[in-house]
Amino acid sequence: MKEEIISRVDKLLASMAESSVDAVLIANEEHSTKNLRYFSNFTGSTGYLLISRDKQMIFTDSRYWEQTLAQSPLTLEKIKELRTRPFVARFFQNYKRIGFEAKALTVDFFNGFEALLPPDVEWIPVDGMISEIRCSKSVLEKNKIVEANKIAIDAFKKVIGELKVGMTEKEVAIALEFQMLKLGGEDKSFGTIVASGWRSALPHGAASDKKIEKGEFIVFDFGCFLGGYCSDITRTIALGKPSDEMLEVYDIVKKAQNSAERAAKAGMSGKDIDTIARDIITNEGYGEYFGHGLGHGIGLEVHEEPRVSQINTNALPVGAVVTIEPGIYLPNRFGVRIENDIFLGLETTEVLTVFPTDLIIV
Repeated sequence: MKEEIISRVDKLLASMAESSVDAVLIANEEHSTKNLRYFSNFTGSTGYLLISRDKQMIFTDSRYWEQTLAQSPLTLEKIKELRTRPFVARFFQNYKRIGFEAKALTVDFFNGFEALLPPDVEWIPVDGMISEIRCSKSVLEKNKIVEANKIAIDAFKKVIGELKVGMTEKEVAIALEFQMLKLGGEDKSFGTIVASGWRSALPHGAASDKKIEKGEFIVFDFGCFLGGYCSDITRTIALGKPSDEMLEVYDIVKKAQNSAERAAKAGMSGKDIDTIARDIITNEGYGEYFGHGLGHGIGLEVHEEPRVSQINTNALPVGAVVTIEPGIYLPNRFGVRIENDIFLGLETTEVLTVFPTDLIIV
């Protein structure tokens, strides 16, 4: 992992040089965009990074000194004072252009830290710079996402094998989350979605006390973390025989998902890939019932760049891991969504969610 972290820091330093940024501040005070972990491998809840050409330092308090030494190749500066921000700010005094996480830092933190430095310091948002680096996954990162997919899929197989009429959505969601932990997952990627019957038309329908009935579609949206990296999978299954209309809609979504997945390549824009699936659904008369983007990046976070949607006209980079998840949602009736995680390689696209998209009827 040491070589991985050094490589990430080197990429950041190269981007900083191109933008004439002297130093970058990354801060985590009981909240995180995962950038601190990405550039240090430190998993504690409180810490600060200083990244510059001459210094790559991590600051944290006594709760995490031993943990930091075990996890991070960066130089540890031990915080021994109660007022942590003034202590960290001393190390930034000689930099004129300081990069910071504009989308992550609170106003309170920024204003307080800015007041501790000379008034002529120029603050440069580096969210885009960091995001661009994080978009391209290494082999190590990809492999962790693959393993997180395997755990989630094995847990899903176990749970649907025990599915019965009359179980509540919450019962099924809890069982799925338990199985993912039992099989080695560190945590669920997000609040597990189990939405049945009319509730399957709610794209983010959190599991409820509704009992699952025979003949209904059930949308499962789930995943787990492993080694800090997450999986994000959606499958729609039927409990008992579905109607002809339900089968028709399922086949449309499956065609849209499979077609976009096969066509997706590094260098295509998010909009181009989204359009492939969206046109199929629209041409079948269901365009108004597909209201969200086709997908998003995943990694240390379940929603990160790049976006696979109509608003992203940028080329997707080699190494991006994104979801492909079209859906059709008929209000108060039923919905269908199918989602896989894919890796955009230099010449080929690899599906990381190794599980069929054919309709499962239990």
